[in-house]
Amino acid sequence: MTAPATPGAAGHLRALLVCSAFQLRLLLQYKFYVVAVFVQPLAFALIQFVMVGHRQETSALAAVSVQTGLIGMWTATLFGSGGGLSRERRFGTLEPVAVTPSPLAVGILAINLATAVMGIISMAVTLALGAVFFDMPFVPRRPALFAAALVVAVLANACLGFLMSNAFVLYRNALVLTNLLEYPVWVLTGLMVPVSFLPQWCRPFSEVLSMTWAARALNHSMTGEGAPVTEILWCAVTGAACLLVALLFLRTVHDAVRRRATLSLV
Repeated sequence: MTAPATPGAAGHLRALLVCSAFQLRLLLQYKFYVVAVFVQPLAFALIQFVMVGHRQETSALAAVSVQTGLIGMWTATLFGSGGGLSRERRFGTLEPVAVTPSPLAVGILAINLATAVMGIISMAVTLALGAVFFDMPFVPRRPALFAAALVVAVLANACLGFLMSNAFVLYRNALVLTNLLEYPVWVLTGLMVPVSFLPQWCRPFSEVLSMTWAARALNHSMTGEGAPVTEILWCAVTGAACLLVALLFLRTVHDAVRRRATLSLV
């Protein structure tokens, strides 16, 4: 009897897209993620729009829309990756996923990609809020660069969530880690306060996070200022670095839990 053929790169990509679409439909059934994507960024955006609306500066209003949209993207990715693996473990399907012909990385990355795509909805909601109630231009000054920055931001954010998911494979209490990691990333990436307000020793951590560059690229694409092309490239580089590190860690984690047969027990 011959062993089943291992899927190639095209098969892995197809599995990633199919799993991402399934996870996206699944997430939209959970009220928590709907609140994280729609209500929370909308509340943050409304508060900040009221605070800066009297200035009538396009750059300030655009920054509010972009940053609150990215807040929703990171929240959805973080809780989606942790919650997704927790659901797989609770339903007893994490072990079958781990031994399928497609690598475990495909299944985990699909969850992160689906949740990161939900961030596009957050961005659209906050942009619409600024355009309807605060006279902010809805169309970016550089629409092509804005679209490119948004795509790269989604992919890089999924890679960053994928890196965090390594710990979720090992530990049952994934939601404890998600609660711990939500606000620090908001602060370090400049989504809550400008990076220039942070202590000097914190700023190197901001520069290595892809969402920092995503926020800058999206802001500058909206206003037509700065150098968004360079920032998009840095966002892609930092996201790719997260992906490589995550793949190395996941190989170690996956080998350990399969060798010890403790995936459902940790």
